[in-house]
Amino acid sequence: MHHQTVWFIMVLEGAIELNLDGDKNYRMETGDTAYCNGQRMHCWRNVSGEKSVMLKVLTPPYGLER
Repeated sequence: MHHQTVWFIMVLEGAIELNLDGDKNYRMETGDTAYCNGQRMHCWRNVSGEKSVMLKVLTPPYGLER
């Protein structure tokens, strides 16, 4: 997915794999964070074999006029 935002995620429990731009995978575990321009293609999946919990915060890009 992609959108006109900036996003931040934090893994609260378990582990996920974050995919950016369809070809870059990053394993993230409890306490790991990521910050990115929402226009980049991104998706994630649970890779812990158990429950994973993450917090995702979306915000308009800095300086966006209303």
